[in-house]
Amino acid sequence: MVGNQTTRITTQEKQTQQIVYHYTSQTGLLAIIKTKKIWATDIYYLNDSAEMKHAWEIAKKVLQTPGISKCPDEDRIIKGIISHSDPPLSHRLYVACFSNAKNKLSQWRAYGSESGSFSIGFDSGELKEYAAEHHTDFEHCVYQKDQQESRVHFVIEHALADYRSRLEKADKVSADSMPPVDIAINFFLQDFTKYMPILKDESYIDEKEYRLIRHYGELKHVLFRKGRSTVIPYIELDLPQEKNILSVREIFVGPTPNPELAVHAIKQLMEKEWIDPTVVRYCDIPYRSAGI
Repeated sequence: MVGNQTTRITTQEKQTQQIVYHYTSQTGLLAIIKTKKIWATDIYYLNDSAEMKHAWEIAKKVLQTPGISKCPDEDRIIKGIISHSDPPLSHRLYVACFSNAKNKLSQWRAYGSESGSFSIGFDSGELKEYAAEHHTDFEHCVYQKDQQESRVHFVIEHALADYRSRLEKADKVSADSMPPVDIAINFFLQDFTKYMPILKDESYIDEKEYRLIRHYGELKHVLFRKGRSTVIPYIELDLPQEKNILSVREIFVGPTPNPELAVHAIKQLMEKEWIDPTVVRYCDIPYRSAGI
């Protein structure tokens, strides 16, 4: 419980690194402040359902590069991977999105509604440190094709190196174990899932996105919420805290017809939760210009 003895944490007391922003609705803001958790959505249920296929198409393009395999068995591995027409579904990925852009008109339009929109700023260094301690990845999205292809090359080389190592130890492998070619295919598919959430189409480069990514194989922690056309699976991820107080660096109130009232209400909410109310400010984008 936070009592009178608790000292409110101010932004002046903190040495921050780069701030990243989570754009959300009024409902999302209230849930984050109250629970100190953020929703990480099953990546196949994000607004842009095609982004996983984009990563998979990049992978298939690289895998078809001449000379990537060194022998007929390695050709079989490459063909086996390419034969998967869709991204692998066996390993579920849950994602919470952030942006370097703290006050971006396109983001306000994407998340705007009559009930209001907000961007909540968190210290990227704290998020990365917290993620590492809780079996979660915090990564910057990659938009340039050459960098995306470089990551795919790394994964396939890793899989082929593992395959060659297994061949050298073939006499120690039992007859009923999985064939090394199949192992290499599964090795690539599992390893590549770590990169799929951060390979985004270059047309989204202005979003400057970072992602918290949790890999889950079990259903016991999965929750479900109402979506526009389907029920959406998600999990809750804890956010960094200091002395049991949510570590918020900045909050922007999105375009609204009543900016003074909106900012005043959020400042009161911050005070109630022992968060420095001076972190709250208005985005200064006219409501009509936002087109919400």
